[in-house]
Amino acid sequence: MKKHIIASDLYDFKKCAYRPFMDYNGDPTEKIEIHPLVKLLWNAGVQYEDKVIESFKKERPDKIFCEIDPKSPTSEALAEKTLTAMKEGVDFIYQGVLISENKIGRPDLLIKEAGKSSLGDYFYYPMDIKLAQVDDTWDDGNEKLKIEHLWQLHFYADLLEKIQETRPPTGIIYKTKLRKLPVDLFKTPKKYPEALSALQSYLKGDPNGAEPAIKSDCKMCEWKKHCIKWAEERQDTSLLFYVGDSMKTGLKQLGIKSVNDLAGQDPTSLFSEVQKLKKQGFFYPAVNEELIRRIINRAKLNGGTLPIFYEPIVFPKNDKEIHFDMEGDPTRDFVYLHGLLVVEKGKEPVYQSFFSGSYEDEALITKQLLAFFKKHEGVPIYHYANYEKAILKRLISKHKLEDHGVYEMLFGEKGTAIDLFEVIKKSSDWPLTSYSVKAICKLLGFQWAAKDASGAASIVWMNDFLAGDKTMKDKILQYNEDDCRATLFLKNKLIEMQSA
Repeated sequence: MKKHIIASDLYDFKKCAYRPFMDYNGDPTEKIEIHPLVKLLWNAGVQYEDKVIESFKKERPDKIFCEIDPKSPTSEALAEKTLTAMKEGVDFIYQGVLISENKIGRPDLLIKEAGKSSLGDYFYYPMDIKLAQVDDTWDDGNEKLKIEHLWQLHFYADLLEKIQETRPPTGIIYKTKLRKLPVDLFKTPKKYPEALSALQSYLKGDPNGAEPAIKSDCKMCEWKKHCIKWAEERQDTSLLFYVGDSMKTGLKQLGIKSVNDLAGQDPTSLFSEVQKLKKQGFFYPAVNEELIRRIINRAKLNGGTLPIFYEPIVFPKNDKEIHFDMEGDPTRDFVYLHGLLVVEKGKEPVYQSFFSGSYEDEALITKQLLAFFKKHEGVPIYHYANYEKAILKRLISKHKLEDHGVYEMLFGEKGTAIDLFEVIKKSSDWPLTSYSVKAICKLLGFQWAAKDASGAASIVWMNDFLAGDKTMKDKILQYNEDDCRATLFLKNKLIEMQSA
């Protein structure tokens, strides 16, 4: 059993409140192997930290840096070494260890600032280095701070306040030189005290009401097998699509703990009870009667093999259509493959790809993609979920490309792009926990060539390719072609199932 709370526990708690409880109290033999992408992210994070620290050293040659054995496990000996460096007034302390009671923190950088503390006429504030990736919190220079990152920085501030008897007023989340984001450490983030209190309970073996909830974050968790088994044994409501932690918690307040409990509910009556609980802080405000009706239907489908359709699905009639899928690595802000399956009436589908063998070629393959779409103006373009739409916009902006109206042609008000995920969500429900293209297509009988096929696996393969294993290119291309063929398969299956 763990004896200390660490900052990463807060990050994990935000993703899944049950994860740190298992880390503290679970049987290690129940863990599955760490996903290769998780290891890749760890390594990428360490490499990025090293790059940032080297940059800091070069830009501040007059400052004193102290590295607290960054490759060594956290220990009380390293905490003593850190405290010594703080008392000596070192300007920057990399990977210092802070210990107070049952909490241990290891901020990426402690930075000396003029002021008053028990150390003298200076104090330290924390800076956390986050892998410089672009995600949905970053748009045209405006960036929202993730709550789990705020929690971690406040955790370090708590420890520093105990050690130097002064709370630093500000901390920094460093992503790049242009994305160095200040954090007010006097302003307590939402739900931080509750998260810390829950972790304190976990240390004592008390789950504090936390239990598994099956969701997308489970895919690469070491406790996935344990939690899925737990949920299936109880037929937990989180086995249904879109019933995450929040909705599950609200349903439990109403005595609805299992899929069977939910399947027996009347939609109108249940929604009335949901409305009452909303006033007490349960359920999201956007939960409406239609969603309640849908999750009840999903509960009724549980254990079956067939979906339910709410309305006819109609696709454009065209002698040509294109199925489009991108592959990218968000940890490096690098899109390395655009795949397209061209389907013409009376001909065999033809797969075409634009592959970037280096970071420098990303702009080139994006130009090639835009030219391809311009050449196929008016042709329906099928894709699955929002990734292609969001990333193509990002690529055009990132490389300052002239798209000649292609983006609007695809994704504008009268665009020819068709998101099959949105079609699925709007018009049907399925006996599945996930409505991913893989979950649905596998239910309908489609198979990918690689047994470990996934977007995460593709990122790992691409990193292997860039590291010198050129055999990975064929595997990456085959996976992408399978993804394109999967959307064609799904589109045809939807037509077939409705006409049956």
